[in-house]
Parts: sequence; C-alpha cells; structure tokens
Amino acid sequence: MKPTSISAERLFEEHREALRWEWIAGHAHPERRFDEAAVRDAQSAADLVGYLNYIHPYR
Repeated sequence: MKPTSISAERLFEEHREALRWEWIAGHAHPERRFDEAAVRDAQSAADLVGYLNYIHPYR
C-alpha cells in the first residue's frame, strides 16, 4: 500500500544520503505535507515532480 501523505522532512531524511541532498531553504515548516489527493492519485513518482526546464534549469 503506497502512502497517501508524506512530509518534505520525511522525504528529505529518507533520501538525503543516497542523493547527497542538502536542505538550504524552508526550515520554518519541514512538517508540511504534500497534497494528499495528488499523492493518492499519482500513477508514478514522476506525477509528483514539477515542471523541469532543461533550457534554463535554475529558473
């Protein structure tokens, strides 16, 4: 059974080592959760990722 809700903090902690992530902003509300409907309705992890601009990746 896939989870219906996950916080940014939990996602970060679960993947920080493998992906060598560093938390640089948003420390005020790490417990914020992703929208439950979006997580529940996602067919794949790619459905939860925002638009990625390959031409201007830092915009």
